[in-house]
Formats: sequence, C-alpha cells, structure tokens
Amino acid sequence: MKANEDKNIEKLIDHLMKDTTLASPSFDFTSKVMSQVIANKTSAATTYQPLISKQTFIAIFIGLAVLIAYVLWNGTAASNNRLLHLNYNLLTNFNPIKTWQFSTITTYTVVLTTIMLCIQIPLLKNYYDSKFEA
Repeated sequence: MKANEDKNIEKLIDHLMKDTTLASPSFDFTSKVMSQVIANKTSAATTYQPLISKQTFIAIFIGLAVLIAYVLWNGTAASNNRLLHLNYNLLTNFNPIKTWQFSTITTYTVVLTTIMLCIQIPLLKNYYDSKFEA
C-alpha cells in the first residue's frame, strides 16, 4: 500500500515538473542585489551619541568648581581644627585579620581549588584556542 502511494505521488510530481521550465535569474541579478545591500548599509548608518552630553559635563564641572570655591573662601579656621581632637588610638590597634580563624578543611579546600584552577585554566585555554583555529 505504501509503495503504491509513493508511486502515485512520484507520477504526480513528474507530471507537474514536465510542464514547468527551469527558472534562471537575469544576467545582472548579483549586481542588483549587491547594489541594494550597499544602499541599505549606507542609509542605516548609526551615529554615536553619548549618554551624557557636553553641556551636562560642563554644568557638573562648573557646579563642582563653585562648591570647592565656596568651601575654600567661606570656611572658618575653627572648622579646620575638628580633625585634631579625634582619638586615633582605636585606628592603630585595629587589625581585623588577627581575629579571622579558618578551619583546616576550609584551608585545604581553598588550596586544592586554587591548584585545580591553575591546572584547568591552561588546559581549557589550549582546548579553545585549537578549536577556534580550525
């Protein structure tokens, strides 16, 4: 049954194909297509537009300059002495690294992971370099 259907379909296709002729493009088909591609490329050119315009940068710069000038000319001598009365003893004795304690499992895990990464990175680099060269 299946072979009979295939033969009927093949006969139908043969009947339809004998009446049609082979269509071929015109002689200058390639040049017409390429001229349209070039025309589309040049017409759709995008220009660079920065996110922050020059006027905005100038306004920010002027604002900062005015703020700095205001602080320099209107600051009082008493405001400059505030830093002299701070207690710096807390900063000299502060060492947070001394308080960190790692277990041996954590230390071994970090060391072994680092070793594995140092081995795998060159292997993967060579693999992908050879893959993209071909």
